[in-house]
Amino acid sequence: MQRRNINVFGLSFLDIMFCGFGSVILLVMIVNSSMIKYREQAVSELQAEANRIEQELKTKQELLVELKNSTQQSHQQIIKTQGLSEQVLQAITTHRQQLGEKNQSTITTREYIKKLQSDLKALEQGNKIMQAHLLKQSKNKGSSVHSIKGEGDRQYLTGIKMGGKRILILVDRSASMLDETIVNIIVKRNQSRQNKLKARKWRRVVATLEWLLSQLPQSSQYQVVLFNQQTKHLLQNKNWIKATDSGSMNQMMTAMANTIPEKGTSLYQAFQAIKTMRPRPDNVFLITDGLPTLGEKTSSKNRVSGEQRLEYFMDAVKEIPGGIPVNTLLFQIEGDPMAASAFWKLAVQTKGSLVSPSKDWP
Repeated sequence: MQRRNINVFGLSFLDIMFCGFGSVILLVMIVNSSMIKYREQAVSELQAEANRIEQELKTKQELLVELKNSTQQSHQQIIKTQGLSEQVLQAITTHRQQLGEKNQSTITTREYIKKLQSDLKALEQGNKIMQAHLLKQSKNKGSSVHSIKGEGDRQYLTGIKMGGKRILILVDRSASMLDETIVNIIVKRNQSRQNKLKARKWRRVVATLEWLLSQLPQSSQYQVVLFNQQTKHLLQNKNWIKATDSGSMNQMMTAMANTIPEKGTSLYQAFQAIKTMRPRPDNVFLITDGLPTLGEKTSSKNRVSGEQRLEYFMDAVKEIPGGIPVNTLLFQIEGDPMAASAFWKLAVQTKGSLVSPSKDWP
């Protein structure tokens, strides 16, 4: 019997091989399906993370823009603040300079006041000596008049230097001549013309002028000039008037009795009048009540400090020609404590005199 050949690639083997391949394919398909799901899930997670990062980036970019804007505003504010700081520093420097000038002015004023006080003490001492001498002379001669030889052959009567060839009388006709107190001056300044003419202080001023005119030497000549903000001759006649001219003197007193005090006081203008007279006076009488409230020019200021008034006074004194004595009759007003010492200084400088009349004089 012929033996049969064995075929290793028979049906059974092929079945087994196909089954194995089928299993492998199935396994691959199963694994691939799981991988796809895993990959899709991973992609989804990565996409979400990318979106989140993109959103954060956008937010941070917006924040960066805001920070840049804020930084720019801060920079501009810093520049503005630096400018303001420079202005403040400049203002501080200016104020310090002004304060230094003010302190220097205050020191100068204090030194001036101390000097005036020293001169006042010297004058008081000299006055006591003169009064003692006058008393001795009156006992010996029976007269209260004492002659002192000098320029114009002056005579001293109740402390006032009388005499001279050409005598100028300056009369303050400002509103302050209405009363001694600031409140009453304001009240009377707004009253009628008749009430102003009847003001007690002004009537004393009119009487003082009349007294001075009655004391003029018969050989002398005189002129009366009124002043407030400006000067004005009491009569239209600006020439020197003889003391013996009774008609002109009567007209002078009539015009004075109808004069109303008003406006501010410029002593500068009053002393300027001395320069303009030809020939110049050799003796001056000044009737006033305190330091000036105006300087060379008028001012719109409602209030003037005591230091400013003293400066106006010192500027005015510079306008007085040399060698002319100024005799002041001071009707003191309240709120002007430096007036007395300032006019004492004027009396010393010009070799004149100062009298502060009592309320019942003349």
